[in-house]
Amino acid sequence: AVIDRTGTVSWRDLDRRSDRMGRVLDAEGIGAGDRVALLLRNGREFVETLVGAQKLGATACPLNTWAARGELGAALEDLRPAALVYDVRHAEPLGPVVPPGVTSIAVGDDPRGLLPGAEAYEGLLAAQDAGPVSPLARRRGTPRIVIQTSGTTGRPKGASREGTGRGLGGLSALLERIPFRADDVTVCPAPLFHAFGLLNVTLSMLLGSTLVLPDAYDPEGTLAMIDRHRATTTSLVPVMLHRILALPDEVRHRHDLRSLRIVLVSGSALSSDLRERAAGTFADVIHDLYGSTEAGWVAVAAPEDARRGAGSVGRPVEGVDVTILDPSGRPVPTGEHGEIHVRTEARFEGYVSGGQDRGREGLFPLGDVGWLDDEGFLHVEGR
Repeated sequence: AVIDRTGTVSWRDLDRRSDRMGRVLDAEGIGAGDRVALLLRNGREFVETLVGAQKLGATACPLNTWAARGELGAALEDLRPAALVYDVRHAEPLGPVVPPGVTSIAVGDDPRGLLPGAEAYEGLLAAQDAGPVSPLARRRGTPRIVIQTSGTTGRPKGASREGTGRGLGGLSALLERIPFRADDVTVCPAPLFHAFGLLNVTLSMLLGSTLVLPDAYDPEGTLAMIDRHRATTTSLVPVMLHRILALPDEVRHRHDLRSLRIVLVSGSALSSDLRERAAGTFADVIHDLYGSTEAGWVAVAAPEDARRGAGSVGRPVEGVDVTILDPSGRPVPTGEHGEIHVRTEARFEGYVSGGQDRGREGLFPLGDVGWLDDEGFLHVEGR
């Protein structure tokens, strides 16, 4: 299931360890409707805590590991979590902003990172039975996940999504456009606290494929992991891709990348120039995924889409309707520019701080400006 900094975790072990994590949370009185905050880098603990919380019907709330103290404090104030699972390397900015009464669980060996009252993750798991959290119906509830937005238009907000299998139809549509397989090995340095990273976890669990999760990003280290594990896919945000391409030629060519079938890029705009340069290193396997935390995945530009719809983010995925509106809210003709709106079942439920922009007639605004061409390719010009 997972390869990380400390070794490998099988699917059986992931199931058992997430059961143990569910029991740890259950012993603290946490269940349906409660929120569990995660300030964790990529690795087994993130996936185990996410799944363990969902087995209880609790709400998993990943936090941005790159966030400063003020941003973490604001997120915790909005979330009001019952429990916090955190990496000891982030204890310094986190310590002063943890609300009183929160159950704290620490991942890592550095005792200097133990917050007051915090207990060690591995010790708590070892003390629990490995059987399923039972009976599941005792605290029945719909598991949810709260994803922090990027904050490109203001303070980041927590966007709530249902965590059940209701959205599997949308994932099926995505798999029709991006050919992931059950035998894939995916190197994913993209952070799991972001919607893009979480997509990789979801797809891996759906297919039973393998995730390689580095807990920090290193450009050459990513190439070395692809080579060492014969990875078939990798998921990068554009700045990561840019840093790989900035490596000297001899460093990039040192690693065999021929096993890759898919390089999935998302999180911000992928320029045509960056895409073209990336093809020189990774070959013609770049897939550009466009969407938002609130609306889910909207469009995919596979390699053949990039050739046909130059400069576009591809065609909308099945089940997503894209409409371009003028400032007065009227649809514009094909080829004319306006604000991008979507209609999709994958949209979020609302912000934990309250409110949701309901849009016009079920259309949700993405906050981007763009246009649709005659072949249905979506072009995005900016915020």
